[in-house]
Amino acid sequence: MTDTAMQGTIAQLASEDARFTTLVALVEQAGLNEKLDADGEYTVFAPTNAAFEKLDPELVTKLKSGEANDTLKSILKTHVVEGETMSSALVEGDNTVATMADADLIVRKTGDSVTIGNATVVAADIDASNGVIHAVDTVIIPADLELTDEEETES
Repeated sequence: MTDTAMQGTIAQLASEDARFTTLVALVEQAGLNEKLDADGEYTVFAPTNAAFEKLDPELVTKLKSGEANDTLKSILKTHVVEGETMSSALVEGDNTVATMADADLIVRKTGDSVTIGNATVVAADIDASNGVIHAVDTVIIPADLELTDEEETES
């Protein structure tokens, strides 16, 4: 049996990693876990629990409550790119990647450091059977996302 055959999917590996318990709960709540468990190749910039702790506590509560599911889906899809991109495959400087949220992210590689906006990759190249996970220390909020009280009234 090869290493690839023994690997789990992105969803499985994330659910088994204590660093991603908040992310896994939110992905399941948003109904996106099937996508990360499916065949295909994906790159996930996975915010750690500590990354979610940096957010406004009211926003996190709202996201966890289901009151802002559209906002939650938009935030989560901003962290997923179709295709597998290992950190070693990135060229030095700026790399543009298209997310599942139909937005472009600039992934900057400087030496061994990889950043996406103000998020830094703290653990790179966690290989999964359907792609790769890069743990990041900050939740990436889409530039066009307005975090307002209007989310509370959406159903």
